[in-house]
Amino acid sequence: METVQPNETRTCSRCHRTLPADHFYRINKSTGKPDAYCKDCRRQLNRQRQDASGADLPPTPRRPRTLIFEEPDRERRMQLIMQARRVVQASIMRKQRRMREEGE
Repeated sequence: METVQPNETRTCSRCHRTLPADHFYRINKSTGKPDAYCKDCRRQLNRQRQDASGADLPPTPRRPRTLIFEEPDRERRMQLIMQARRVVQASIMRKQRRMREEGE
């Protein structure tokens, strides 16, 4: 179960501002998981969705992603595969540690 401390800060995935945790809505009341977007950005997105034109709001910036299977350089492709493997292993370790802590 993820709980957010009152003095914790988070970074909005849309505007990339670092704000206190109370500037984010809770998307799951039972676990206390916060929304990825701050309240201001969430309000803007909701207004944009309701407004048919939505022309006054700037588009959400997207970060380019490297597609491993499209990488022509074999060495670089192997580096990307190994990096992805390390990320997945770290995620599994965090989940196992969290499950052990909850079981105690």
